[in-house]
Amino acid sequence: MILSPSHHRCLLAFALVLACAPLALAQNGAIAGVAVNATSDQPLAHAAIELLLQSDRSTVATQWTGDDGRFRFEHLADGKYELVGTRNGFLRTDYEQHGDFSSAVVVGADQSTDALTLRLRPEATLRGTVIGEAGEPVEAATVTLFRRPASEQDTDKILRMASRKTDDTGSYEFAHLEPGAYSLVVNAEPWFALHSTRDDGPATLRALDLVYPRTYFDGVTDEAQAAAIPLESGEQARADLRLAAVPALHLKLPPGTSEGPPALRQTSFGFYFPDENAPLTRGDQVGAVAPGHYLLSTGNPARQIAVTLSTSGAIELAGAEPLVELSGKLDLIGPPPPRQYLQLTFYPEHDNNGQQPYWVVPRDGKFHTADLQAGRWRLELVNGYGHAYSIDSIESQGKRTPGNRLALAGGKAEITLHARLAEQNIEGFARKAGHGVAGAMILLVPDDLTQHPQQARRDQSDSDGSFSLREVAAGRYTLVAIEDGWSLDWRQPDALARYLPAGQRVTVQGGPQQTLHLPDPVMVQPR
Repeated sequence: MILSPSHHRCLLAFALVLACAPLALAQNGAIAGVAVNATSDQPLAHAAIELLLQSDRSTVATQWTGDDGRFRFEHLADGKYELVGTRNGFLRTDYEQHGDFSSAVVVGADQSTDALTLRLRPEATLRGTVIGEAGEPVEAATVTLFRRPASEQDTDKILRMASRKTDDTGSYEFAHLEPGAYSLVVNAEPWFALHSTRDDGPATLRALDLVYPRTYFDGVTDEAQAAAIPLESGEQARADLRLAAVPALHLKLPPGTSEGPPALRQTSFGFYFPDENAPLTRGDQVGAVAPGHYLLSTGNPARQIAVTLSTSGAIELAGAEPLVELSGKLDLIGPPPPRQYLQLTFYPEHDNNGQQPYWVVPRDGKFHTADLQAGRWRLELVNGYGHAYSIDSIESQGKRTPGNRLALAGGKAEITLHARLAEQNIEGFARKAGHGVAGAMILLVPDDLTQHPQQARRDQSDSDGSFSLREVAAGRYTLVAIEDGWSLDWRQPDALARYLPAGQRVTVQGGPQQTLHLPDPVMVQPR
């Protein structure tokens, strides 16, 4: 049958209607709700609400809440979205945010997304003044803020947050802080001080050879006695510090130790400040030293010892241990690493006397460091994209030990790391009473959690209960979903014992990258 031109136009119009119908249906979704103060549940007017596509974090739309704190986004296609709120005096907050995790809002059939509550967390502020013993302001003092972990589940014992220089009134301020427990430490130099490596100069010079000991809040010089500063959401807290100048110490190193330049290092909570008030050194003489705890390394080959200094005089190096000169190479299984650098981090185990994490950047699959401390270390390897490698074993002196733990004595050592890029993904749903649960902690626990904690993976369930675990290493696991489980010390096997029996067993195979779609939902367990 031959159709007339008018028939062709009608058919074309009808075809266009049919083609556009699914698109129109797919763009009828809405995300709506109210932004509230997380501490008071009061609606927040004039908050900026941003809607992002989860796939590429591109902005879909931004709007301001009304006087009632409400917002509404319409004509949305089916998919996953990130909902973010900001307002003066509040932290940038994602929907159902728990630390680094949050829940995406899923638009689609049978999804209720028009009565959401976005809880914005008020930011805290910590400010104060650093003064000398006569009450004068201490200008250009370095005030460093540390955040104490909320629980032992955190990788590091304590985090170094930021440093500020005091102004000409001795004042400092740290803003945009999350609630938690914090510590402060101050490094400063008396403006009137004159230093020398010798202690036999003129009396007028010796009288000005003064230093400020490293001082913690509240007025102590030993970090073990440092007071915690608790901050609540929205709190405007104050922490003033008073410094007292004391005579500088003058030290003499044993003969022969000056073959290598001496390094007297002072750490705070395991972190070293390389450029803060460095001691003066000339040969085996060291001056401008404040009383306190130090790590002294010197000699060739280098040795290191922890010392507590309170008086001038000769330092005994009996008991000093050689530092480790470590050479290593990588045996990477699987696809070659990207052009971006690799980073190998040595995390100290609990018996490493408060040592700080140490990292090196391998080049061409090799690395070398000459000043690693002896002790037990946990190794982690990531590439420039932040993707983690699973360290299967470490080879040393012909012996291959499973896992990523390494014990080092002083002297020279060579190792080979056998590692593979964790490429597998796991996707599934967390449900309770047949319904998806948003905000649950999804935890993938390796059978050998104690030996391979770096293989554990976490995620947070989205509004429909869906979750996605990325870069999972081959192995056997138990998958659990825990409601309100974000304060759980999940690195401790005892804390997980009650959840594992009801978890779902998962076996991840090696090989090319693929995504394992779980056929059955994971049961959400109460905290």
